[in-house]
Amino acid sequence: MRVVCVGDCAVDRYVNLGLDRPGGITLNFAVNLRRLMDASHSVEVLSVVGEDAEAAIPVAAAREHGLVAHLEARPGKTPVQWIDQEPTGEKIFFKYEEGVLGGFRLGPRELGVLEGAEVWVGNVYGQVQGLFDSFMQAGPPRMRVVDFTNLADYDSPGPFVERYASRVDVAFFGLNPSQAGLIAELGGIAAKHGKLFVVTLGDQGSLAFEGNREHRCPVVPVERVLDTTGAGDTYAAGFMSEYLRGAGVAAAMATGSREAALAVQRVGAF
Repeated sequence: MRVVCVGDCAVDRYVNLGLDRPGGITLNFAVNLRRLMDASHSVEVLSVVGEDAEAAIPVAAAREHGLVAHLEARPGKTPVQWIDQEPTGEKIFFKYEEGVLGGFRLGPRELGVLEGAEVWVGNVYGQVQGLFDSFMQAGPPRMRVVDFTNLADYDSPGPFVERYASRVDVAFFGLNPSQAGLIAELGGIAAKHGKLFVVTLGDQGSLAFEGNREHRCPVVPVERVLDTTGAGDTYAAGFMSEYLRGAGVAAAMATGSREAALAVQRVGAF
């Protein structure tokens, strides 16, 4: 099986720690999926980095963690997420520099990489909307997985998800339990289109809509939360590692929760 992950391979800049680490939703997910899947499967990342010193950080991480990396260097800057932390370990994303990622779209080279892969994985937030649209227009793949993140960049998040729902097989969302109206709306969209939507809810666990069926899973308790950066990406990787093996949704959620619990006890998503 080939899994190709399209999106951000970036630098996480922890201002409180004075530390640069490899990051980005795509790289976080891919590294964790590679760790959890059998070596006979190929996990690949497809993105761009800048022609700057920071590019070495995600490039080295992809190589060191056994990913097949399709990372084209382009004039400009590698994406950087600036991070601070609360005393509880909760991440604070306060500045994002998309760099060369802002102008990245899937062209003939990228479509050639996607060709023949059984699973395509993408994500969306405001700065990568153009890339996401090119990803959604490509295909069809055998399975398309999308991380819609927290939908904070969209004034009408439900209709935004509805626009793409027919072309998505599995979707992930990182929401707050207080967003009950949006969560119910997502459940309705999943039922309407017969899709699998998985919502992580921080310390309230996770919720999955499998068509018109609903599943819930609690968090795995930890003694101390060190860093919540990438916990949702790690959950998604744990979930998909089980789901792609043919496990049911409940088992996949349990693995996702276990992996997320490990993630919050270290700095960075891997």
